[in-house]
Amino acid sequence: MDNPENKFDGITLGVHCAKCGDPIIRGTTPYKKIDDEYYHEWCLEDQTLLGTCYPDAWRYVMQHADDNPILVHGMATGLSGQHQHAWVELPDGTIWDPAASAVFTKERYFELVKAVGENRYTVEEAALMLNVGQHGPWTDEERATWLHESVPASQSSRLEQLEQEGRLIAEQLGNGVNYAGPLLWDGPEGKFYGHLFQDDAVTVSSFTGIDFEGAKTRLIEMRQQWDAEPPVFEQRQYD
Repeated sequence: MDNPENKFDGITLGVHCAKCGDPIIRGTTPYKKIDDEYYHEWCLEDQTLLGTCYPDAWRYVMQHADDNPILVHGMATGLSGQHQHAWVELPDGTIWDPAASAVFTKERYFELVKAVGENRYTVEEAALMLNVGQHGPWTDEERATWLHESVPASQSSRLEQLEQEGRLIAEQLGNGVNYAGPLLWDGPEGKFYGHLFQDDAVTVSSFTGIDFEGAKTRLIEMRQQWDAEPPVFEQRQYD
């Protein structure tokens, strides 16, 4: 019987990890299939790979400056939990991740590391920020010094409002669902793409939803895809 944590079709004998080259064994080795390539989970989330993510992402931006990539600093989730991370957004909307040294679609990247962007830098801005003396992450004060950037007071209130809303939705969902945070790819004042939730009780997978009904529908669909018992929602009244 297949391991429910490795629920992907089409894997055959002889498949190797695109990152390390070692074989992947269905039902035994934890893996993910991303854009027709297979990866060991530890090759994608190994914390030892994250120590150079900031300089690696900065160098990638400089090396591909003619393509106008965007350097992104934010938060991601690995084997040891949530941590600071850096990655590069490419002009076609895909993501280059320095830890995996690979390109992902935005959707796959969200699913994989639950990335939430906090600060974005153009090539010129990333070059200026190196005056700080290191590759990041950079503080509000450092950005204000080198980019003459002011920090709007409205950012914190908006984040607090979204986080409060997301936690309430997670409480309404129940069923072992936890709230991971708001999806703000373009920074605290950018477009809101929805809330990110984690189904820690059954599928150990993440999903998104703008509101309770959307998140509820997605949770039901995800449990069905995993052939798991459907979630049961309590009848509770919320103001």
